[in-house]
Amino acid sequence: MIKVPTLVINGGANDITNDRVIQPLLAGIPKVKHHRFENSTHMPFFVQRSAYLKVVRKFLDKRDYKEVFGKLWENREVVGKFLEELLR
Repeated sequence: MIKVPTLVINGGANDITNDRVIQPLLAGIPKVKHHRFENSTHMPFFVQRSAYLKVVRKFLDKRDYKEVFGKLWENREVVGKFLEELLR
C-alpha cells in the first residue's frame, strides 16, 4: 500500500487515462491528490508543459510534504529546473 502523499494526474474524458481508469488509484491511496487536464492526452507533461509544472510545483510546495521528500525537498529548485530542461 502507498503510504506517502501522492499526486495522480490524468488526461481528459476522451483519453485512455480517463477518470474511470484511474478510479482504483484514487480510491486506494490515502491522502491522494488528483488533477485532471481536460484538454490533454495521457501526456500532459508534454501537451500542457507549463500547466503541468505548476500543478506539480503546487503539490511539492505544500509544507506537509517536506518530511516525506527529504533531500529532494531541499533541492526542489534544482529538481524543478532539471524537469523543465528535460521537458523542453
